[in-house]
This record gives sequence, C-alpha cells and structure tokens, in this order.
Amino acid sequence: MALRLQDAEYLRERIQARHPDSLLGVLAGRNNQADLQADRPWQLLDLPEVTPVLSAQLRDAQLFAVCMQGAALLYNLMLSELKKHDELIETYRRELDDWAADVGALQTAVADWRLDGVWQVLRYQGRSPAYPMQSFVERWVDNLGRGGSDALVEDNSLARRLVWERETALKGSRTRLGSTRHLELWGGRSGTGLMDYRWGISKQILKDVLTAEAEGR
Repeated sequence: MALRLQDAEYLRERIQARHPDSLLGVLAGRNNQADLQADRPWQLLDLPEVTPVLSAQLRDAQLFAVCMQGAALLYNLMLSELKKHDELIETYRRELDDWAADVGALQTAVADWRLDGVWQVLRYQGRSPAYPMQSFVERWVDNLGRGGSDALVEDNSLARRLVWERETALKGSRTRLGSTRHLELWGGRSGTGLMDYRWGISKQILKDVLTAEAEGR
C-alpha cells in the first residue's frame, strides 16, 4: 500500500500543525531523504532546524538509552550466571564490554548529566514517573557518572545490587533472580535492545510521505 500525493501532503500538514516542535515535525518540514539514513533520532540533533530545546531532549534521549541498556545487559548476565550457562555468560560479558565502550565515549556527558529534563518531558506528556523507577534510574546514572562502567560486573558491585533491588521490588516472589521456577521460564534474553523511541515507525511515516511526493502520484 502506498500513499497518494494528496494524502501525503495532508499527512505532512497535520504532523507539522499538531507537533511542530517534535523531531517528526521538523523532519517533515525538511523534506530530505538523507534524514532517513540516521539509525537513531539523536544523530539528527545538530540539524539547523532543530531548536535548542529539542536538541537538549534528543541528547537526554541518547544518554538515557545508552545508560539504561547497561542495566538490562547486567540483568541478563546475572540470570545467565544463576543458570550457570557458560555460553550466555560469555555473550553478555562481551556485550557489556561493548556497552562500556559506548558509555566511555560519553563519560564526560554522563558525569555531568542531570535527569531533570527527562522527568519534565514525561510529566508534560501526563506520565509522571513512579518514585521507585525514578529512584532506580537516578541511582544507576549516578553510579555510572561517579565510577564509570569498569566495575559493573564485579560480584558485589552497587550496580548488581541496584538491579536485584529493582527486580525484587517489581516482581516480588516471582523474580527470576530469586525463584528457580521463574528463572527456568527465562528464554535467554530479555529487553536488551537500545531504545530508539519509535524511530523506526517515524522513519517509515516520513519515507511514505517523501516517496509519494517524489513520485507525484
């Protein structure tokens, strides 16, 4: 299924009218196929049409996605260790090494980062963050900012305690970290992908609009 030209023009106008300050609204106005080459939305934060406010939000989005991926990877490593699954342990240690390199490249930004902008965006959208989640994120980021990712996988690391406390608070007796029965239900990977904030869907919308207008159908 492909958009007709009149539908593409209408969709573009509605995006810009309803969400003019969003990245999707900015890109709809730019009408540039090159924007679709970005793998993550924050790769476009330096575009001249991006406002300082939006640029700051995109930077927050990048730091949040990169930092919190480490918590998911560590969680899966801890499960692998409980199962004594050597292959998975090696896989997650390797992925954590790669993640640590990504964090290292952003270390100065992480050390100076404050999450106020993240919580502000959530509240503006009517999604006030629950205190346990907010506390976990802030403690995790603070730990990264102070100590980096080097000691993440040590047996008694603060990072491991944070992950264990968060899992226990969320699931109680159903936690995979404390219940053999629930650990057996784990499929070997849970939520380790880097967040992209529906960037894939946004790119498809833009691609449909740009294709229809380019072909003039």
